[in-house]
Amino acid sequence: MDDDDQQVNIEDALVFINQVKVVFKDKMEKFYEFVQVLNDYKSQRVDSRGILARVKKLFKGHSDLVFRFNNFVPEEYQITLPLDDDEQGHQLAIKDTFLNQVKVVFQDKMEIYFEFLEAVKDHNAQGIDRRGVSAIVKELFKGHTHLILGFNTYFPKEYQITPSFQIDSHETG
Repeated sequence: MDDDDQQVNIEDALVFINQVKVVFKDKMEKFYEFVQVLNDYKSQRVDSRGILARVKKLFKGHSDLVFRFNNFVPEEYQITLPLDDDEQGHQLAIKDTFLNQVKVVFQDKMEIYFEFLEAVKDHNAQGIDRRGVSAIVKELFKGHTHLILGFNTYFPKEYQITPSFQIDSHETG
């Protein structure tokens, strides 16, 4: 890993820590506990499995933070969603590779990426049903058929989005 990659990772980590602080602004003890978990790991007072167990407990109900946290963890140690086994049938367990595709596509419009994460989080917290998620994602991913098709792989067939294949007018003439 060269210095540029390391710098980007450090910057990404600092941004993530600030995002955790914002999410837990009304529960600062959770934020401080997260910082303590990171310090314990850095000083080798806890191993990878220990940090994952503590982070999983801290981030329960915050799938968006789990998604982002997984960006800093080797694949074999990533926290899988849903966090509760008994909720498996009702939650979306979207893979990081797909989330990264969405992030790349909307790198200049990160608000769309975050709206997508919020829709998934709301669904996983049972705030909106599958039809609601489909409607939101269809609107957010309008014009990005590959993302709609990718999203469909995580959804039961009866709730999948039918992409509208449109040909741009400049391609026909």
